[in-house]
Amino acid sequence: MKLANATWTTTCKRRKKIRCSAGNAHPNQETNHEVVLHVKSNPNDPPSNAKVVLLGIAHVSAESVRATRNAVRKYKPDVVLVELCKDRVQLVMDDPKEPDPRSKWYAKETKVEGFHGLEQETLLEIAGIAPGRGVTREDIETGIKMLVATGCFDQVVPITEPADAEQMPTFYFDAQSYSATDLTCEEGFQQVNPLQCLGYRVKERSLPPLGGLEYEIDPSATRMDESKIKLCLKQTAEQALNDNTTTVQACCLLRKELLHLASQAGLDPDRICTDFHNLENNKPVLVHISVSEAALPKAYTGMGSSADVSFALRMTSERQKADTQDRSSKKTRATRGGGAPSSTPASLLGDALSRSYGAVQASAGEKLGVQPGAAWRAALEEAAACGVKQVHLGDRPVSITKARMGAAIWAGTQPKLAGLAGICSAASVAAAVAGDASPIPLGAALGGSVAVGVLGSAWLLSGPLREIADFASQDPEEIEESVQAELRKPLDDQEMWKLDGEDALVEWEGADRTIITERDEYMAYTLYAAATGSLVASPAFVYEADSPTTGYFRYCVGEGLPEKARPGEGELGHGAPEYLPLTDVSTVLGIVGAAHVRGIVDAWPKVSGIDLDTLLAD
Repeated sequence: MKLANATWTTTCKRRKKIRCSAGNAHPNQETNHEVVLHVKSNPNDPPSNAKVVLLGIAHVSAESVRATRNAVRKYKPDVVLVELCKDRVQLVMDDPKEPDPRSKWYAKETKVEGFHGLEQETLLEIAGIAPGRGVTREDIETGIKMLVATGCFDQVVPITEPADAEQMPTFYFDAQSYSATDLTCEEGFQQVNPLQCLGYRVKERSLPPLGGLEYEIDPSATRMDESKIKLCLKQTAEQALNDNTTTVQACCLLRKELLHLASQAGLDPDRICTDFHNLENNKPVLVHISVSEAALPKAYTGMGSSADVSFALRMTSERQKADTQDRSSKKTRATRGGGAPSSTPASLLGDALSRSYGAVQASAGEKLGVQPGAAWRAALEEAAACGVKQVHLGDRPVSITKARMGAAIWAGTQPKLAGLAGICSAASVAAAVAGDASPIPLGAALGGSVAVGVLGSAWLLSGPLREIADFASQDPEEIEESVQAELRKPLDDQEMWKLDGEDALVEWEGADRTIITERDEYMAYTLYAAATGSLVASPAFVYEADSPTTGYFRYCVGEGLPEKARPGEGELGHGAPEYLPLTDVSTVLGIVGAAHVRGIVDAWPKVSGIDLDTLLAD
């Protein structure tokens, strides 16, 4: 799809709107960095009247978290796109060191082991577990009680198998209990952690061998054919004798056949009582058949209950253990990338610098009570509350950005370091040749030049780190005030707009293109793809309702998503299900760092010609 025209609109604090062409200067007015981009397709392409609303935020600002919530509520978009990627998806997750006491789990597989008297589907329904369904510890305990209530078991033990490192948590939403504050979601939105398998291991109830079967029919059940009832009892008793069927299994089989006869007689099977007597005393078992006034509980079998409950549950997944070990602090959580960095000097440099920068930036946010990723988590919460169907992770993978940034900084810094070392070396050697009273030996001269080179390197590269460290050292009120003062400034037409301190990393030699410009183009393209529904360009959390008021955001990828943009083997999210892009989209809300707004606007007129493969190259 080719883009024929695009316009943008900035929304000012007094909500006055100014429409301009994409290439014209930005209006010189105080703005809150809400920009509207309109999609207008060529005549030969499917029509699109979608608009993209860009909200520029500061990552360390509590006000920006509130602005994120308010924007989702205001626009109620079809799609929300955030400045995240497959490598930084952990930023919307709970910190494993501080788990939610209301934690939920979901399992890819569910099972009940150790009993064949009831169908597996029936046992799972009684226990209340199913693949992909979120459960709490309380739900698992309730499942034990329900299985005990069947009267079939002497022992019920929950079993779990940890998830592997690739399984992604989901997020559960309950509209009836949701209550969002400015910065936190108190109820209704919870992370659901993965398990490979959840189930129960049961020990069948020990009863004397079946010595015979008798029956009696309550007047409420006289519509049932007694000759067929007698035949059922005879066949069940014979099977118990000849096939070594246990008494519990025989009673379950007999109840199943009696429910079938009741259905043939026009009675509601869900109301048929089959109360078994004399199970424990070596007498013929008497089954009393009647019809209840209301539907019976799912766990009802008519055998009463007698069981010892064992409850020893280990719910930690392999992914959570890995995260806990890797996240030595919340600051580390802000800078996690995807996979291990490559071992080239440039890539190691990019990884080290970005991690150092992210850790210092996180400390500024913590002063304001803003955890890394708070705005993205707020966007996901509000998206669920406002009926948004997809939340796209539209940024370029940070592992690629770090590698490209390292290469650019390495290339941009080397000439300066070489020149600095050369000057120092030449000066030292010249002094020795000239017969200085204290000549410097050649080895020492060369060693000195290397030392100066190292110090020069550290000084050249530490500038942005010093700037963000100075920024983080301010009082919380000063940090928030300085951020808001910057956000109130108009988007400048001549140079990239940035937050002093927060966006200091662009000061690294050669970093501005890889950190800002290329990602601007990348996010412009993913926003365009989301607005047109023409293809899948981003991983996404996709909402699946399981009732009118509850549902789950599940992590998905899509067919056609570039290989480097999807999780690889061993990475969190590998093997995630695929999703289809939404069509007939009206509004996409893009929530990005304020430094990216201007670049996305500038890239918009040429967005359909952007080559993702080029931007994804290492």
